[in-house]
Amino acid sequence: SNPESGACTFQICYKAQAPQFLTPMYGANSSESVATVDPLNAQFTWTMPTIACGATASFTYDIKFVELLPGQNADVAMDRNPVVYQVKDLMPNMCVIPMQVISGNFFADKTYLAQVTAQANSSSPLSYVMLENNGKSTFLPFKFKNKNENKEEEKKDDNEEDEKKDDDKKKDDDNDDDEELLTLWGKYGVKDDIDT
Repeated sequence: SNPESGACTFQICYKAQAPQFLTPMYGANSSESVATVDPLNAQFTWTMPTIACGATASFTYDIKFVELLPGQNADVAMDRNPVVYQVKDLMPNMCVIPMQVISGNFFADKTYLAQVTAQANSSSPLSYVMLENNGKSTFLPFKFKNKNENKEEEKKDDNEEDEKKDDDKKKDDDNDDDEELLTLWGKYGVKDDIDT
């Protein structure tokens, strides 16, 4: 066959979306575009980069936390402010801030920014992946709940549980009274006397 008449069709797959935060989420009833994080469960999760044509690749992640000062631009804060906490070369697409780090480095009255950056693991040029925005996620502004908020929520939950127990007890008492009346009616014929 003539090699000059041959044709080959192929598709180049190398573009991938940058990761995006899944949790923490913004409160449904919150008017602020700031997520609230429980210090007892300070877990951050994000999407894995998706390659354009469905190819697969493995990634590692760096996550960085800085303080966001009032009126400050997020880009400036992430580039210039001191790092409050940082983890590099994470394999899973999640990070939990340890409680001792939160106690020493984070404060409930301040706002912070989180950003995760993905890097493709392969060094082979044949499996090159170009990540959007250099693999950097959008910024996630967040605050930590203070201890009083946690206590108020626990107290509210306890009150709701007590109210439910009271309602259940009342229903049980009413059922017991009904059963007792039915027993009396059957034993002494009280119901027949009343009907007549």
